Amino acid sequence: MEEPIKTGPFKGEKLNRDAWDKMLEEYYGLHGWDPETSFPKEETLRALDLGKYVDILGKKGKTV
Repeated sequence: MEEPIKTGPFKGEKLNRDAWDKMLEEYYGLHGWDPETSFPKEETLRALDLGKYVDILGKKGKTV
Protein backbone atom coordinates (compact mmCIF):
# COMPACT_ATOMS: atom_id res chain seq x y z
CA MET A 1 0.00 0.00 0.00
CA GLU A 2 2.90 2.34 0.70
CA GLU A 3 5.17 1.36 -2.19
CA PRO A 4 4.29 2.44 -5.73
CA ILE A 5 3.63 -0.18 -8.39
CA LYS A 6 6.89 -0.79 -10.23
CA THR A 7 5.80 -1.80 -13.74
CA GLY A 8 2.88 -1.87 -16.12
CA PRO A 9 0.15 0.61 -16.96
CA PHE A 10 -0.27 1.62 -13.31
CA LYS A 11 3.42 2.21 -12.71
CA GLY A 12 3.94 4.76 -9.95
CA GLU A 13 0.41 4.38 -8.55
CA LYS A 14 -0.30 3.12 -5.02
CA LEU A 15 -3.15 0.90 -3.94
CA ASN A 16 -5.93 2.73 -2.13
CA ARG A 17 -6.35 1.21 1.35
CA ASP A 18 -10.07 2.09 1.63
CA ALA A 19 -10.88 0.66 -1.80
CA TRP A 20 -8.85 -2.47 -1.01
CA ASP A 21 -10.62 -3.01 2.32
CA LYS A 22 -14.04 -2.58 0.69
CA MET A 23 -13.17 -5.03 -2.09
CA LEU A 24 -11.86 -7.58 0.41
CA GLU A 25 -14.99 -7.31 2.56
CA GLU A 26 -17.19 -7.86 -0.51
CA TYR A 27 -15.06 -10.83 -1.57
CA TYR A 28 -15.33 -12.46 1.84
CA GLY A 29 -19.08 -11.84 1.89
CA LEU A 30 -19.54 -13.49 -1.50
CA HIS A 31 -17.69 -16.57 -0.28
CA GLY A 32 -19.38 -16.79 3.13
CA TRP A 33 -16.30 -15.88 5.12
CA ASP A 34 -16.09 -13.54 8.08
CA PRO A 35 -14.39 -10.28 7.08
CA GLU A 36 -12.95 -9.79 10.57
CA THR A 37 -11.25 -13.18 10.84
CA SER A 38 -11.06 -14.23 7.16
CA PHE A 39 -12.27 -17.69 8.15
CA PRO A 40 -15.38 -19.42 6.77
CA LYS A 41 -18.66 -18.94 8.59
CA GLU A 42 -20.31 -21.97 10.14
CA GLU A 43 -23.19 -21.96 7.66
CA THR A 44 -20.71 -21.88 4.78
CA LEU A 45 -18.92 -24.97 6.04
CA ARG A 46 -22.20 -26.80 6.53
CA ALA A 47 -23.45 -25.82 3.06
CA LEU A 48 -20.25 -27.25 1.58
CA ASP A 49 -20.73 -30.48 3.55
CA LEU A 50 -17.71 -29.60 5.69
CA GLY A 51 -19.62 -29.53 8.97
CA LYS A 52 -17.04 -31.77 10.63
CA TYR A 53 -14.68 -28.80 10.61
CA VAL A 54 -17.09 -26.50 12.48
CA ASP A 55 -16.08 -27.89 15.88
CA ILE A 56 -12.38 -27.93 15.02
CA LEU A 57 -12.33 -24.31 13.87
CA GLY A 58 -14.82 -23.26 16.56
CA LYS A 59 -12.48 -24.46 19.31
CA LYS A 60 -9.83 -22.20 17.82
CA GLY A 61 -12.28 -19.28 17.58
CA LYS A 62 -12.10 -19.32 13.79
CA THR A 63 -15.78 -19.54 12.81
CA VAL A 64 -18.73 -17.21 13.25
